Amino acid sequence: MTLVCGDALDPPLVPGWFDRVVALNLLDSVRRPRQLLTVMDGLCARGGEIILSSPYAWQSGVVDEDARLGGADPAAEVARILREGDGLSGRYAIEDEAELPWTLRRDARSAASYRVHYIRARKGS
Repeated sequence: MTLVCGDALDPPLVPGWFDRVVALNLLDSVRRPRQLLTVMDGLCARGGEIILSSPYAWQSGVVDEDARLGGADPAAEVARILREGDGLSGRYAIEDEAELPWTLRRDARSAASYRVHYIRARKGS
């Protein structure tokens, strides 16, 4: 196994090589979420899958205000982008999608609870 550390928006990886590209709770932690979707698409081989999860907890100073996806319903916007292949190299078939609970412990006595959007989509061949 090889561990590679790099910038999610400019990873040092071979384009079109990977059967599975995963970004768990990352989409709302990069300056340009749309660019992350484009990078993931570029890494994903034809017939491969993208797996994403996000609570869409946009934070000023992290995600550019004009780069936040979907207004009141970012989950629907991400699904639309993948289904239509909007700005991507192809369309994706949504194979699994859900709202899941996620608890982030801050310390031994407190935690924050989120609902995360999970989506698994297969790239057209």
